[in-house]
Amino acid sequence: MLTTIPSSLRPPEGLGVRLASAGPFLFLPQRPRAAHERAGFLALWCIWCARAAFAVLHCAATLCALSACAPTPRVAEPAHGRPTHVRDGGAMEIAPGVRVDRESRTVIADATVALTQGFLEQLVCTPSTRVHESLVSIDASPRELHAALLLAGLEPGAPGAWQEIVDGSGAWKIDRVRPTGPRIDVSVRWRTPGGELREVPILDWVRRVDASGDPSSPPSGTAPQSPPGHLVFSGSRLRANAPSMGPGEPYVADFTGSVVGLVTFGDEVIAYDDVIADKVDVDPAAWVAWTERMPPEGTRVELLIRADGSSR
Repeated sequence: MLTTIPSSLRPPEGLGVRLASAGPFLFLPQRPRAAHERAGFLALWCIWCARAAFAVLHCAATLCALSACAPTPRVAEPAHGRPTHVRDGGAMEIAPGVRVDRESRTVIADATVALTQGFLEQLVCTPSTRVHESLVSIDASPRELHAALLLAGLEPGAPGAWQEIVDGSGAWKIDRVRPTGPRIDVSVRWRTPGGELREVPILDWVRRVDASGDPSSPPSGTAPQSPPGHLVFSGSRLRANAPSMGPGEPYVADFTGSVVGLVTFGDEVIAYDDVIADKVDVDPAAWVAWTERMPPEGTRVELLIRADGSSR
């Protein structure tokens, strides 16, 4: 006759619903052979089921109480129905680190000074991509910046391109296709250690290399040093996946990191409108960081992108 539960068959206290509901199966090895043993087994089985049901009801009641007490998050709800966070000054955050002021047609992106000395091929890139040749890296992805520019009322054009071709006389020459798109102004804003808020065009951080070719040499002469061209919203491009990657058309700048270009890679979200080949044997490296005008590397800054009302 089964009068007590051996300690080896008792589940530890506090293991919850899973052990409570599994408890009856712990007694299956002791198969009752008499009627009174069967009755005792049935009674124990009912007790275990009751404990399991009580545990389930207790958990459900606790979860309901917690849900009723939890505060409901409140977010601003714009006209198009997507929750967003509205910043002071009318700028609307559409992604972490990217804000749009539609009234002034301005995009603001959080960024970090990446390089203060050396040759440049980019003005702005994404982290871990072309930071060794770019002034600034932004927190957001290129596609998020592209979306912000669309919300600001700008329509992209197309990136520039260059290639080496043979002309009718059999001579090699460089064919250059300028980027298209609305002309824009790109500025950098930051706060100095003294608390002064400063803003300058990003092209003011670029100068022509000294005649010695040493990028660390200070600028010489009184002639203008910054690039004379302009920046346009070229919009990077979509490229179909290789067959092995399956269907899809990724946004190329998301992979290359090209946000604001100086030389022409052909994948920039924002392009310098004068085509500069990315091969030094075609166009020698000519532009370097203007160290004396820049805050230290690692300084947190804001990138401001504004439509200037003209296009090319």
